[in-house]
Amino acid sequence: MQHKEFCEAFAQMSRRPDVQARRLGRDAIIDLTIHNSRPPDFGVEYDTAIVMVGRLRRERPDMSDETRPRRLFWREMLERVDRLMAPPHNLRLGEAVQKVLAYQRPSRWYMSHAAAKRMLASEE
Repeated sequence: MQHKEFCEAFAQMSRRPDVQARRLGRDAIIDLTIHNSRPPDFGVEYDTAIVMVGRLRRERPDMSDETRPRRLFWREMLERVDRLMAPPHNLRLGEAVQKVLAYQRPSRWYMSHAAAKRMLASEE
């Protein structure tokens, strides 16, 4: 996990004028950071990603109402890979996974509030 990057994103969120004006508490800023800032990359190895995305493509579990961060992470990865495998790109699975990992960023941080709190506490 991208420990240092999340702590930096939290610090940046804490310094934003709109956040300071609202006088939000630490828990609210953690939630804002998780949902409204983006990590620099997916933070997963190619070998792990290819296995998980391959499995999800075969099994196609219903993740439409999923709320668990890890499942949401893999759902986003799968959607991005699927887009690259479809026309006009028509990439193979391995190529699509490689492109997502190399050139794209997740839309948000995928961690629970409790995990984020533990991460920040370990920095203090």
